[in-house]
Amino acid sequence: MDTTQKVTRSKSSNRKDVETVPSNTMSLEPAGQNTSERNLLSSTEQGSGKDKTSNKNLGNAPLSDTHESEGEESLDLITQVPLLSTEVLKDAINTTSVPPEPSIIDQRSHIWEKIQEAQKSNDTILTKILLAAYNELDQPKKPAPPKMTRSLSAMPVLPNAQTIIGGNNSETVTELEDNLVYAVGAVTSHQDIGFTPYFDENIKKLRAPLPLTIFDREWQKKAIAAHLMLKPSKSTEDKAYRGLAYHDEWTQTHSSWTNNHRAFYITLRDVYNKGIFAEKLRIHKENCDAISDVYGFMTAFRYDMQVRMNAFAHRIPSKDGAAVPDISVKQMVVVEQCYSTVRSLGEASWKDNNYAPGFSHANVDPDTGFKRPDLHKSSSYQSSLNRDGVQNQGNHQERRREKRWANGYNEHFANTGNRPYSFGGRNQHHQFNNQNDFNSYNANYYPHHQSQGNPNPGHSFGGGNKRFKGGNSSFGSGEKSASHKEGPSGGTSHKQLLWPEYVKCEMNLHSWEKALNDAGLLPELTHVLEGFKSGFDQGIPHHTLGNLRWFTPDNHSSAREASEKIEKSIEEEVENNRMVGPFSHEEVASKFQFFRSSPLGSVVNADGKMRPINDLSFPKNNASTPSVNSFVNKLDFSTSWDDFKTVSEFFRGDEAEYELALFDWAKAYRQIPTHKSQWPFLMVKDLKGRLYVDTRITFGGVAGCGSFGIPADAWRRIMEHEFDVVKVFRWVDDNLFVKRFNSTCDMKSVISRSVELGVATSEEKSTGFAKEQKFIGFIWDGISKTVKLPENKLEKRKAQIMTFLEKDAEFKFNDAEVLAGRLNHVSFLLPQLRCYIRSVYRWMNQWKKRWATREIPEDVREDLEFWLDTLNKYNHTRLCPATEPLEINWVGDASTSYGIGVLIGRSWTQIKLKAGWNTAEPPHGIAWLETVAIRIGVIMLLKLETKIQGKNFIVYTDNTTTEATLRSRKSKDHHANNEWKMIQGLLINQDLDITPKRVVSRENAADSLSRGIIQPHVESDRVHIDIPADLEVFMRNG
Repeated sequence: MDTTQKVTRSKSSNRKDVETVPSNTMSLEPAGQNTSERNLLSSTEQGSGKDKTSNKNLGNAPLSDTHESEGEESLDLITQVPLLSTEVLKDAINTTSVPPEPSIIDQRSHIWEKIQEAQKSNDTILTKILLAAYNELDQPKKPAPPKMTRSLSAMPVLPNAQTIIGGNNSETVTELEDNLVYAVGAVTSHQDIGFTPYFDENIKKLRAPLPLTIFDREWQKKAIAAHLMLKPSKSTEDKAYRGLAYHDEWTQTHSSWTNNHRAFYITLRDVYNKGIFAEKLRIHKENCDAISDVYGFMTAFRYDMQVRMNAFAHRIPSKDGAAVPDISVKQMVVVEQCYSTVRSLGEASWKDNNYAPGFSHANVDPDTGFKRPDLHKSSSYQSSLNRDGVQNQGNHQERRREKRWANGYNEHFANTGNRPYSFGGRNQHHQFNNQNDFNSYNANYYPHHQSQGNPNPGHSFGGGNKRFKGGNSSFGSGEKSASHKEGPSGGTSHKQLLWPEYVKCEMNLHSWEKALNDAGLLPELTHVLEGFKSGFDQGIPHHTLGNLRWFTPDNHSSAREASEKIEKSIEEEVENNRMVGPFSHEEVASKFQFFRSSPLGSVVNADGKMRPINDLSFPKNNASTPSVNSFVNKLDFSTSWDDFKTVSEFFRGDEAEYELALFDWAKAYRQIPTHKSQWPFLMVKDLKGRLYVDTRITFGGVAGCGSFGIPADAWRRIMEHEFDVVKVFRWVDDNLFVKRFNSTCDMKSVISRSVELGVATSEEKSTGFAKEQKFIGFIWDGISKTVKLPENKLEKRKAQIMTFLEKDAEFKFNDAEVLAGRLNHVSFLLPQLRCYIRSVYRWMNQWKKRWATREIPEDVREDLEFWLDTLNKYNHTRLCPATEPLEINWVGDASTSYGIGVLIGRSWTQIKLKAGWNTAEPPHGIAWLETVAIRIGVIMLLKLETKIQGKNFIVYTDNTTTEATLRSRKSKDHHANNEWKMIQGLLINQDLDITPKRVVSRENAADSLSRGIIQPHVESDRVHIDIPADLEVFMRNG
């Protein structure tokens, strides 16, 4: 045999292509050595008494060219650990004459060649037989392992005193033959089983998926065997994992987690020569142990999984390219998050992972704390793995998620595969053969189901059953259930609907976490991230209503009036997977032991817009049937809203010039998920009596504003940190950005950043920076610091008032409600008119049947006429009003014996009545005089002050009736009422307002002035005013 060999040297951790040397060879030695060398190696090992017996590794055998030509990567060949030098081997060859028995390495290599030959000939049976024989040789007897000193924290590192086989970096002697490289005197290391090409590549590149469970030796053997039987993919683009499904990390116990961690560390350090990352992993494990000591094992367990997942799934940009995150850094923000989850799920006292197979919570989802839904499927349930449709099934590994869990569970429950709804079958959508199967299954799955009281199991809601209180007429009347439809032959068939099993949120949690951390808002706002993940609790406790299985009252009449809006809203919510349905009552009852819906209705906002709501306050004041809102403490869900008062005070208190811009959250409440435990009590019944599971915050709940306000305020604080803005005001979903003129902030960047966080944006409602913007229904000017009502809205308000002033016109309760809401909105700009809305509210309280129509009362007509007259005359652009009244020591008084006295600070005036002052029809009285005193004070104030526009002043009175009149700005006295209209016109024209306060008579400094006494006031402080023409006939300056 003419064989040419070339000896090369290479680092044991790096495999490089070897230069091809032509040669004529007859056969291939499996072990890469001649017989003498192999025998001597075996003899040396047996005589040494050292633990250098080979472990199991399929990589010792050469792979056939068939696999390489088809694009399949070779198995991981761990060829390192030189045992003897070349000189020693040559010397042994010359001196050894008695060859020992073939070693296990020789036998395994020989069987391996036969396995490859069987594979080439497609002889599956022979391949399996040879593979079984190969595995039988996989466990040679070994000497007792050396004693190992392990730390109390079970860190994945061997003590320094222990000899690590294959752990050195000495060069490996190789020989070349027929384009194959053979190791001389070297055997495989402790990780001799190796990895399939998919995970081998992932380990080399430290990329996801890289679960800890793949370092379990038993799984590695099965994975290698499965890979050998796998038909190679013909597509070079398909890089999905197609091997044996790996176990979910949640199937690990405390001990297996520790062992897998240790194996991972040693593999990185000794096999893949990744010493840097291996050391970081060791420190990371030390961090986990320290966390376990303080926060408990489950916090450390969750922390470890989260940190490793992020490290392998993401890269950090650097000058040298994408960098692997440093997992050795202890991230206290993540610790707090994990600890919060552990506490909320009651895991703080666990010493082991009770979610692992065979433990107490093996059938519980560790992410939600609820029973794992995928173990059983009902007729109305479609696998969550297919919830986005066939075209969005995800990759191969994602579709095998159920099987990964099944692998862990089947090891503990051998009969799982025999159960009718287990994971074992290939069909992902198990069907019930008939309704009896469905009922029987649900009765077992929900052990308390029957206690809710169904008198006819298996025959739900027949025509003879009593109709449920408040239920829709389609239930209990013999009509078809909402979940059935007529088939071609007149029968019914089940529809396939997705039952929501998990909380879904579109927010980018990774981006949110980083943004909050960069803004210094963690761990303060850790609960925001938890809310995105698990849903926000609405404060509704688990409860029932007597023996009822459900409580679904009829919707309000206002819902029928807004039926088109409500139906469109539900359709849109279902389309976007925020609501799920429709379901029948029976279908929902099979999922929830008790559930309830609240009546749908519609309300009018402060700006007059109608909004559909879910009336969670129904029924009111009913002890036997408490409403959903009655269980919730609104103080637990307080939040901040930047209303008219807040914005106005900001602009009045700052003289700088600003530019303004708008940002709008699309579907504000509906972007925020609710906790799964709240779903049974937030069901929605449409106008046809069908039920929907609502998974998002609903309008009408006590907790709604606060629940949305939590993430919305967090987003606002992130924006204020990341962008050069002075302030961001928020009113529900609308946000007003305020910046200085030299700021570089632009709204395109704000919108882009928000989208990156996962916040859905209404671009048509968002605007760029300008001097004016419309916010909370008003146009604000950041330069002149003025505010006004939009012209088109002003004209609409006038037209609406004129409609109510039509003769003999009649109106419904809803019409009056809309009118009051819109006038109330305008009163923010004209607070002087607020008192003229009260008659409308009194009118609304007179309704007993809201569908009835009524004419407006006379007092309402008078007030609306005053409103219309004011809106036609007032100056539309106003300075931002000061909502907090100013103290200027303004006090007035009147007496029929002399006249009127007014004191503002040290300044004073005195008005003397003329004879016949009370001549009128009906006669003038003290009520009229007290009201005139207010007008005299306003005139005096205008003469003393020049910059008073937009201000609110306190005025004191010692008369209770006068104080009430000041507040209502109305009087039952005819002349006093007319006087108040004069005063209101003056206040509105001058852009002023007044606030009444009470002072006791003995402290009223104007009392003496009203009785004609000047002392102790001095003449130099006297203010002479021009008596209005309409008053000259009744009074003069004193």
